Amino acid sequence: MDASLSSIVGTLLAAAALLGLYRAYRAALPKPLADIPYNRDAAKRLFGDVPEMMRYVLRTKRIYVSRWRCCTGCIHR
Repeated sequence: MDASLSSIVGTLLAAAALLGLYRAYRAALPKPLADIPYNRDAAKRLFGDVPEMMRYVLRTKRIYVSRWRCCTGCIHR
């Protein structure tokens, strides 16, 4: 009886920990500001547009934010 009870308690603790991690992840996601255009795909990722910007920097070997804004402007509308 003790083994099954500890198994149930362990399962409940693991489920509670997973739920807590999921809620922390959702709370850490970027929050778009009202009336400001944003990339909807980036709003679903923890680091927002950073991964796409890093791919651009690695591909072109330069940092040029104006170019980034120009290329993604249509996404934000």
